[in-house]
Amino acid sequence: MAEDELKTETELEKKSRLGAEDAGIIGNEKNAFDFAEGEESEVKEGEVTSNISADFKSLQESSLEQLASEVRSEDRSKKGGLGGTIANSSAEKNSLGTVPQYMRVSEEQEILPLEEYIALFTKRYHEEEAFKQIVHNYLDIGSFKRIGWGIGKAFNKKWYAKKQEGVILTYATRIRNALEKAQLLKGDLARLEEEEKELLDAEKAAKEIKNVVKEKERDYAQAEEERRKKISFAHTLYSGKQEKEKELLAKRSEEIRIRTNAAAIVKETLQEHLKRSELIKVEDDGTLSFDENLIANRLEDIFLDEIVEEIERDDGAGFLSKVMSTFGGVIAYFAPVEDLSEIPNIDWVQSIIYSRTKGYDKPQFPFFVAGKGEDRAKTSIDTALALDVSGSMRNNDRYGVAKKTTLALRALMRKTNPLNETILACFNDSLHETTSAELMKKNYCDGGTATDKALNWLLDTLKDKGPSIAYLVTDGYPESGEGNILNRCIDAAKRFTQYPYVKLRIFLIDGDSESKRIVKLIGEAAGPGTKFVPVQNYQLASGIIKDVNSAIGEMYSLTEW
Repeated sequence: MAEDELKTETELEKKSRLGAEDAGIIGNEKNAFDFAEGEESEVKEGEVTSNISADFKSLQESSLEQLASEVRSEDRSKKGGLGGTIANSSAEKNSLGTVPQYMRVSEEQEILPLEEYIALFTKRYHEEEAFKQIVHNYLDIGSFKRIGWGIGKAFNKKWYAKKQEGVILTYATRIRNALEKAQLLKGDLARLEEEEKELLDAEKAAKEIKNVVKEKERDYAQAEEERRKKISFAHTLYSGKQEKEKELLAKRSEEIRIRTNAAAIVKETLQEHLKRSELIKVEDDGTLSFDENLIANRLEDIFLDEIVEEIERDDGAGFLSKVMSTFGGVIAYFAPVEDLSEIPNIDWVQSIIYSRTKGYDKPQFPFFVAGKGEDRAKTSIDTALALDVSGSMRNNDRYGVAKKTTLALRALMRKTNPLNETILACFNDSLHETTSAELMKKNYCDGGTATDKALNWLLDTLKDKGPSIAYLVTDGYPESGEGNILNRCIDAAKRFTQYPYVKLRIFLIDGDSESKRIVKLIGEAAGPGTKFVPVQNYQLASGIIKDVNSAIGEMYSLTEW
């Protein structure tokens, strides 16, 4: 029961985890200078320290009983407190991290509520430099991170206070959890001692039995002769009884076989087992079928994990965190500044443009313009990908690599924000939209390459969706239909210049010098915001997934002045 309670995440423990993530103690490391930006913490202001009593005195270094007596009323002093003295930063490792050696918990002692530990540690953390160092060492907070906090404190003291609250909350939670585990171990030790006593008693009884056995052996020797005489008679009786039991067992087995349909039982058992699988759905008529959409999502996640692992092997850990951070910093629109506190965020290029619309050659107040962000929950970035399935995509496993990359892209955008929509299409001589489940089953390529249709579809799909990313994945020359297809492609690409918030990315797989020249012309026609990326087939997956981060970083929309 106690172990189950340890596994249940209380509200304060959840805040501890969230506060620790905000403080940078767990999760991915951030650059120290990023702490000055004042990002929002999930630990609410004042929630950690609101219960700190003004009557708490300094924690004593001698014993836990002294520690408990200073922070609790007389009617609770007999229940006990922490099991040791908070002495130094030298520690031993356990499943929660580095646990100090001083923690000793007796079975009679009570684990305090998390709020009391927070109150105790908050006072010492702010009053005792040695205790603060203990906390930092215990949580593996290096000097680089503390320097970052110091820089952040100079810019935003409120932010710095939240960071300290997160550190204390994490330290208190880990100490309390470690004490709970220690108390459980004390209980286990008591039970082992009781079992040891029972074993000693059993050993004593066994010795007594052994003596009795020796006495019985003498009696047995005397009865041995009589036993031998009875063996023959007993064997005769047993043989007859055994034959009768065999006949009865055979008869019952036949009856069971007749009454039971084994195939039906196996079928029913298998159906019940399959119904419990997340990948199986029950149709209206009761038949079972695979949930193709869920299977496709699982496959997308697997492909994304493989690609991210490859990226992090080359570039270091934390790729997904970088994407999430970039997504959170997307500029939703530009607007005039509302007060002087926005001066650091002024975009001078946009301010020049806006001031000139008002008749000024240089930026003039109040016509300064700054980038505005929106609540992350309200920000979404849609993506469309047109995949070449012409006959040449069969070569060098280009289609297999491109299909895997496409599915991984959907998973990345879904993980970034569930509101993100990713629309897929395949094209050769014609173009048709598809889904992950359909693409997963498509294994053939044929026909020509109608690149103009792909470009028109990408823009028509995204032009009304705001900031978005368009991916064109192909392996060579546009060739489909009659007339000059290159001119048609260039005309289609030029349409993107009218929608600068749609970021076009053209990935050319295994292209030769001529195909690179032609596709580059198409990319240049789409405007300066377009990126043309020639890659080998093995570079496609990491190329597109890494490009998402840079494409998101370029997002903005001039929707309001």
